[in-house]
This record gives sequence, structure tokens and C-alpha cells, in this order.
Amino acid sequence: MAASQLVYLLAPLHSNHHAIKEINDMFYHFLWNGKGEKIKRKVMINDPRNGGLKMIDLCSFNKSLKTTWVKKYLDTTNKGKWKLLFDMELKNYDCENLFRGNLNVNDTKKMIKVTDPFLKEILEYWAGTNFERQVTSEINFREQSLWFQLFNKG
Repeated sequence: MAASQLVYLLAPLHSNHHAIKEINDMFYHFLWNGKGEKIKRKVMINDPRNGGLKMIDLCSFNKSLKTTWVKKYLDTTNKGKWKLLFDMELKNYDCENLFRGNLNVNDTKKMIKVTDPFLKEILEYWAGTNFERQVTSEINFREQSLWFQLFNKG
């Protein structure tokens, strides 16, 4: 029940990282009845068969919610008007290729200029999740931002 309420609050809003950390701390304070943590949080996030309680790490949960916006944006069957915000803010960039590219977080912060804090956060989380340091195949090489335009023209 609490997780669904968190999705409702976190998914469409720019993150208040202090509040997220505070709520996350409250979860674990409740779990241990205020007596201090007995088991590391990383262990508590695991499935019960791996020694955990399937607890939520609210920071990771928030990041995953934000990165799903990119998947929704790239979905051509999704005709939501909210996509216009992305298009408007990123009008100087080819949005689809931007999201399919391989920019790291630092390059994203330096090269992609947006004014909307929500979209800025989505871009940073997406880059942090999507970035591949190693080129592992020819397909991966062709999908790199620089080469994507050359090899994928219709």
C-alpha cells in the first residue's frame, strides 16, 4: 500500500532528495523499532530466500520510476501530450537518438541544456542507467551517439 502511494507521489515530480532519504530512514527505523539497524540495508532489500525482507530502497526506486519516463517517451504507441514537454525542452537535440545514445552523466550535464528540473533529473538518471563503458559488439558500436546517425539512416 505504501509503495503505490510513493509511486503516485514520486513518478511525476522533481525529486526532493532530502525527503526521500528521510522517508527511507523512517522505513528502517520502523523495521528495527527504533533500536538501530541489525542487518545492512543492502541485505534487507534482497528476497527472503537470500536473507532479506524485500525492503524498498527508496532512492533506487525513485531512479527507476524516473527512467521509465524515457521508455514511455520512446514508445511510439504512447500519444501522451506530456511528450510535448520533452520535445520542447530538447528541441535542439534529436530526442529519440539522444535517449538511444550512450552519454554518461557528466557529458549529459555538460552538453544537454534543459531548464526543467524534472526533465534534467530524468536525463541524468537515464544516462546513469543506460551508459555502457565498454563497447561489447558491433551493434553496440553502431548505436553509439556519434555513429548512430551514420549507420542508421533510412
